[in-house]
Amino acid sequence: MSGIPPEVAKWLYNVIEPQYINKQVTYTHLYQFLEVHFNKNLRFRIKTSIFTSGLTGRSSLLINLNGSIPIGNDTEVPLVIWIPHNYPYSSELTSEDDMGVPIVFVKNDISKGLYVKPGNHIDSQGKFYHPYLTSWGRDYLTNSSFYNLLKLVDIMKASFQKECPIFRYTSGEPTISKYDDISPNIPRKPEKIPLAAHQNLSDKPVANANLSNAEPTTSRIQDDIPEKYKSPPPLPGSISESADFRRFSRHNIIERPKFYADKGSSSAARRIDTHEIDHMTKQVDDIDLLDKASAEFENEVDRRSDVTSNKVAEGINELIYKGNDSINTKLMQLNTDTSKIDTLYKQLSFHNHQAKANDENLNKHITYLKNQISRINLFNQQLEELKPQNLNSDSQVFLSKDNALDLENIIIADSPLVNQVYELTGEIRAIRDSLDLLSGKFQGENEVINDVTLNQCVKLARNLGRELFWLQMLKNDIAYNRLGLSK
Repeated sequence: MSGIPPEVAKWLYNVIEPQYINKQVTYTHLYQFLEVHFNKNLRFRIKTSIFTSGLTGRSSLLINLNGSIPIGNDTEVPLVIWIPHNYPYSSELTSEDDMGVPIVFVKNDISKGLYVKPGNHIDSQGKFYHPYLTSWGRDYLTNSSFYNLLKLVDIMKASFQKECPIFRYTSGEPTISKYDDISPNIPRKPEKIPLAAHQNLSDKPVANANLSNAEPTTSRIQDDIPEKYKSPPPLPGSISESADFRRFSRHNIIERPKFYADKGSSSAARRIDTHEIDHMTKQVDDIDLLDKASAEFENEVDRRSDVTSNKVAEGINELIYKGNDSINTKLMQLNTDTSKIDTLYKQLSFHNHQAKANDENLNKHITYLKNQISRINLFNQQLEELKPQNLNSDSQVFLSKDNALDLENIIIADSPLVNQVYELTGEIRAIRDSLDLLSGKFQGENEVINDVTLNQCVKLARNLGRELFWLQMLKNDIAYNRLGLSK
């Protein structure tokens, strides 16, 4: 099995080393997992992100593994596995998220139309629950080899095959729109537009106007909106040219929205005959078009109004959501930076604590070394004072003015046999020096053997050799057979 890239392994080590408690186990489990599922098999990706506990509310910078588990021919369950700082086990816990057990969430994949479906092992937030994770937190110390990330993936795959934790959206199912929580778009109120001619304003309501209120219909939201709010008023040029507009005023028309009209009524108001407004003068007061009821304009005017309304609504929504997205992005970035600062503060505090401990330890070593140096200087001073006495004495060594040791007591052997070995060794060395002296090999001395002393030197060498042989035999017998020394 090939390993993961060196840069990934180095990054993993650098992330685990300063923050995680069980560094060796965490590194081993993650390395083994990435060997199997990094760029192959399930193709998991590893990174660090901010995790906020839903139980304690604390935020931490954790390692997480992002990938998907196939459970069919065309279905893959996207998920993320969070690795807590006390992974894989901690006996000091205050909540479920503090047990050191991996935290698994199934994710939505909107690009593929996949959404979380709560079930026996998945809650509404996508968090994965399983007896394996429960036993992990309870029995890890007794059976640690059974609990690891590879086994967890196998457990999740088997669970997902029995009960799929996601569903695929189809066109017939309802969706949640980005703007569902916003009321129907109302165009911006335009400025008041003066008319070119006077009109008589009548305070009489239109006959046959139905003022009763009925229950709202179950039609779509677009049908529940009054006609005057569906589109902005027409442009000033179109109003001045329309005869229908000049026939109505805000005082002589009362129109109810469609969903307030009775089911049996044929119309909300009757039209006014054109002869009724022939006496209108050329100048009238300015009319607020948003307070005036809608009339039946020409089809072309309605079409232009709808286009203008849609553009205005899109512009308003774009401005609103663009600002919200910018604020949300900055808020997320601020939270991320805050978490990073907290993490760096903890690391710096830890290093500061270590530096103080090291400083205290170094001060102790410095004090100890200073004491040792003082004692050595005192001993040197005493030896200098005893130097004349030691130079004048051949058989004793003075340790102080009143304390002296005999040299004979210093070199006495531990036992008689050892002492005998020392003596035999000295005699053997003396005989060998004598033989070297006869042959001229002793410290550059001249050869003793010549024509005159040949016979004497031969006899002496024979005797010395015989004695050397027996001394060597005796030494070996004492050293190897009696004392048990190694050869």
